[in-house]
Order: sequence, then structure tokens, then C-alpha cells
Amino acid sequence: MHCVACNKSIDRGELLVCSSCRGVYDYKCLSMTKEYYSKNLSELKRAWACPSCTNIARRKNENTPVRNQFEILSEEADMSCDDLLPNTSGTDSDSRMFQQASIRTSANKQLSLVPETPCSISYERFGELLDFKLESIRVALAADIKKEITAAIENLKDEFTRTTDFLASEQRDIQDKLASVDSTITSLESENIKLRTEMNELKRRLQTLEKALDAVTLKYIPCLREKLKIFLQFSRSCARK
Repeated sequence: MHCVACNKSIDRGELLVCSSCRGVYDYKCLSMTKEYYSKNLSELKRAWACPSCTNIARRKNENTPVRNQFEILSEEADMSCDDLLPNTSGTDSDSRMFQQASIRTSANKQLSLVPETPCSISYERFGELLDFKLESIRVALAADIKKEITAAIENLKDEFTRTTDFLASEQRDIQDKLASVDSTITSLESENIKLRTEMNELKRRLQTLEKALDAVTLKYIPCLREKLKIFLQFSRSCARK
């Protein structure tokens, strides 16, 4: 057989069967002590109901063995160490009851951080200690989470700063290169304008020289031709003689 709560195999000497739904449970999963289980086994076998059936019965305001069982456990848990020890001091029952009531009242009114023995911790006291422990854990977790988040944010800030610095440096380099290129282009444009001016001046001079040469040619070439003709005739006459 397997326990409905933990789904583990149960020894026959440790099981309980619900009188309503016939579900099988291990008494350990029901927060029962072995002493309580052994002492009330016959009653539990006869009328015990599982927590699910007990919750349904509670909504109908019905008393069940499970409710009585947890009430008994609560009463036993509220007992102090003095209640569990045998009465060896010779005091009467009234004195012991008064002492028990005083201890319970003092424990319920004060919340001390000094560790106590398990025997003197009631359900209420256990709840207070559990709440205190959970609050301590919550505060510690919140501090750790805040620390981790702060560290992550700082890392992101550093990385973002390094990235922006790198981009700014690259932008400055590009701007410097663009400025150098602009300066070079301006210089080349000036050189081009200067060369064009010089070329135009040379063209103008060349045209002037060409015109002057044409004028000289038209003026002196006929005269040179006539002199050349006379020289040739003189040379021929000399050759005949």
C-alpha cells in the first residue's frame, strides 16, 4: 500500500485508513507521534477521517476524531517541561496547576530571543519563532538581492560608460579625418584654380605669338623670295663663265 500524502509504501503497523473515503495514510505524514498512534490505534481504526474529509466536516460544524486528535496534540504541545516531569516535589495539584498557568501566561506575553528547549515551546511560541526566523531570512534575502542588483547595475553602468567613451573616441577620429580630407580638397581646389589661370594666360600668350608670326610672315616672305630668285640667277651666270 502507498500513502496518499507522500505516495510511499507503508508498513502495515504504520497505516491509517480513512473511515470516509477509505484513503490510506502513514501516521507519520499526519504529524502523529508513535506513542499517540499506538495508544489510540483502536479508536483511530474505528472512526479516523483523513484531513480532506475532516475539512469537509468542519465546514458542516461537525466534530471528528481528527479535530479531537489535533486539539489533544495542541494541548500536549502547550505543556511545559514541569508538566511532563513526574511530581516528585510533594506539592499538591493546585500548586502545580498554578505554576503551570503562570509559566504559560509568561510565555505567551513575552517574546524572548534566548533559545528554549523543545519541551517548553508551544504552538504559539513556535509560530512566533518561525515568523521571526522567516522575517530574518526575508530581510537577508532582500539585502542579498539588493546587493546583487546594485552590483549588476554598476557593471552595466561601467560597460555603458566604456562603450560610450569608445564611440566618442571613434567619432573624434572620424571628425579629424574628415577635417583633414576637407582641408586637402580645399587645397586641391585652390591648386586647380591656379593652374587653370596659368593655362589661360599661356593660351593668350600663344595666340598673341601666333598672330605676330603671321604678320611677320606676310610682310617679309615676298621680299625674301625675290632676293632668293636674284641670287639663284647670279649663281647660274657665274657657273657658265
